[in-house]
Amino acid sequence: MRSLLYQAVAAIPAFGGRVYQASATGVGDVPQSPDKPFCVIREIGSTTYPVVEETASPRARSFYFWVYDERGSYVRIDELLKEVGDTVRDLVGSVSPSGRRCIGVNWQGESMDLEDDTYDANAKYGSARVTQGTL
Repeated sequence: MRSLLYQAVAAIPAFGGRVYQASATGVGDVPQSPDKPFCVIREIGSTTYPVVEETASPRARSFYFWVYDERGSYVRIDELLKEVGDTVRDLVGSVSPSGRRCIGVNWQGESMDLEDDTYDANAKYGSARVTQGTL
């Protein structure tokens, strides 16, 4: 499902392909000084017990979609987060490269306006709970 989300968000023209995946323990593949705007997709950890994970279907996974832009106005970040949310919701019915079908998306909203000194950027994130099932 992560690949399906990545491919869809990376296709948003305003990002110019600058969409990165964060690992559970760090920033993942984000370059040291990325051009802006850019997006970082991070899966939110789950506490599902292995036996439940192996036998439960459908399964929900949660993701953060961080959007970074130049300091100043948050207008473009807000527009991009809206487009990310619309893009992710449009994936219902799509099939991931691993053969899982996206059967539901709950866009859970956006954060307040934030600043990130690491990237010298304004930032906000949106979160989504994506439900997947087998074919």
